[in-house]
Amino acid sequence: MVTNFVHDTQHTYRVLLDNMSKPGKISSIESKPEQELHCFPATFLVALTLFDAEVTFHVVERETKLANLLSQYTVAKQVAIEKADYIISTNNADSKEVLNALKKSCVGTLADPHQSATLIVEQQNIIENGNLKLSGPGISETHSVGLEVSEAFWLERDRKIKEYPLGIDLIFTDQNSNIVCIPRTTKVHRKEVDK
Repeated sequence: MVTNFVHDTQHTYRVLLDNMSKPGKISSIESKPEQELHCFPATFLVALTLFDAEVTFHVVERETKLANLLSQYTVAKQVAIEKADYIISTNNADSKEVLNALKKSCVGTLADPHQSATLIVEQQNIIENGNLKLSGPGISETHSVGLEVSEAFWLERDRKIKEYPLGIDLIFTDQNSNIVCIPRTTKVHRKEVDK
């Protein structure tokens, strides 16, 4: 648990709103965990902020400690990945597991596009001026960010968002308590691929 639950979740909520409206912006949401979280502190804080009794989630991991901890703190319900509102991919998941989570995530329906999944993906480091060039709403011309995600992931993400307003939204967290958001409206150009 974080030392100041109300303050930390309110701050995180404001950061998430700002970052979703400014894709690629890197922000810090530091917290001081008082126990082992089985994920990065930023990931846990994002989950505490977004989850409640009406929310469903799935954790991509080899054991259930994080999922049980999130259920305990938020009363959110663990479900199969295909039905989850939020999917968390921890840093110990390999690239195939992350890709599989994306493939199985729900994109919503034309009647209810808001019933799509949001993926929360842990990275060792999120950096400015990296391998991705972002464009779209909320970005003046382009913005560059560095994420450690496979080309196959981005190809699958392109497939998931091709029928807007259907799609998935992405939140990346790292070991340094940084977050970056990439909503479905953002185009992601891979520098190595788009040359």
